[in-house]
Amino acid sequence: GLWLSFRDYDGKVLLYFTTLMSYRPIIKEVRYSLNNAALDKTFRFKPSEKMYEVGDEVYLAVPGDSQFATVQVTFKDGTVSAPQKVMRVKGN
Repeated sequence: GLWLSFRDYDGKVLLYFTTLMSYRPIIKEVRYSLNNAALDKTFRFKPSEKMYEVGDEVYLAVPGDSQFATVQVTFKDGTVSAPQKVMRVKGN
């Protein structure tokens, strides 16, 4: 499955990290980028042994011209995932 998902909401474009955060107990770092494969941004999350906690921010508002996101995960055991490209599908 895809780790990220785009959603158009109330005139904004949101990028959800919900699926990734279900793996949060074993994740060390999440890097991502928009419209390129630079992976130059870091998604900040609170380290926790639990998957979800009330008040967790699991999405970001992103620019309206975002076409796709690239995401890569570093796990606590030191392994690094292959980059995953997630396309934005208009109107979902």
